[in-house]
Amino acid sequence: MPVRLLVALLTALPAILSPTCGPGGPSAGLSLAPSTTNPSVGSFFDVDLVVSVGATGLQAFEVALEIDPPIAAPWIAFEHAEFDDDGGLFLTPDLDLVGGTAERIVDLRHGPTAVTGTRRVATVRFLAFQAGAATLRFTGSVLSTSAGEAFTTLSLPAQIVIGP
Repeated sequence: MPVRLLVALLTALPAILSPTCGPGGPSAGLSLAPSTTNPSVGSFFDVDLVVSVGATGLQAFEVALEIDPPIAAPWIAFEHAEFDDDGGLFLTPDLDLVGGTAERIVDLRHGPTAVTGTRRVATVRFLAFQAGAATLRFTGSVLSTSAGEAFTTLSLPAQIVIGP
């Protein structure tokens, strides 16, 4: 996976070359915003992946998420216009319909301007197939500035209750 290698290299480079990286570097918040918190079995619902950054703009990201227990299947993942500048995600995400995971959700801005503030960066559409309560959470994330500096991140889960 050349993109993961590139993101890993971009993430490690500032730590090697500069003593200012790490806790003193840029920080970001990650959250999940479901279109509904009470979908019904057999219905689709969207979950926006939301990133909040300060003046240090976001240039690229790779995230993974899960629904636990897996009572809904990640059906499709797609870019969001608040971040994307080329009409699609950089890679095709890995979606585990049975295990309830969406991995390798990757996008980067091709233009020279990174985004700041709070932005929806991607959306995952789920199919609810079993009634019950579940937690949506990030299982991994790498966010990068245009200089390749990694963000320190804090992620917040979301709760849903699927009805009959």
